Amino acid sequence: MGSDPLKQYSVDFWKLTPEMVDRFESLLDDDLAESAYQQFLGRNPEIIARMMGHESAYVIPEKALGSEFRCDFVVGECNSIGFQWQIFELKRPRDRITTKTGDVSHALNVALRQIRQRRNWLESNVDYASRPANK
Repeated sequence: MGSDPLKQYSVDFWKLTPEMVDRFESLLDDDLAESAYQQFLGRNPEIIARMMGHESAYVIPEKALGSEFRCDFVVGECNSIGFQWQIFELKRPRDRITTKTGDVSHALNVALRQIRQRRNWLESNVDYASRPANK
């Protein structure tokens, strides 16, 4: 069996410590820029693996989708049907998803647009996206 080209992104959520969780909860209480959460989770990818429900996973930070897009994180797991990948896009914890009148907020519209754009890009570029060397 060959070497794992994604080994550097391999995460075991059992290495998640109470201190990591406490620090993350503390960050969520602050109204920080998205980049602060990106940096913290990049240093503590076990939190993402756990939030996604994976015991072990690949957590790839700032994955480029060609020159068009960059995902905050791409999270993958290998199971009996092969690799399953999910895009993890960060938003600030205090961003509202609805307005006071119940309409979809601007922040949620932006997030939904990002999801559609990346999904469409992936459907059109499966070969490129499946190459592990592309960060």
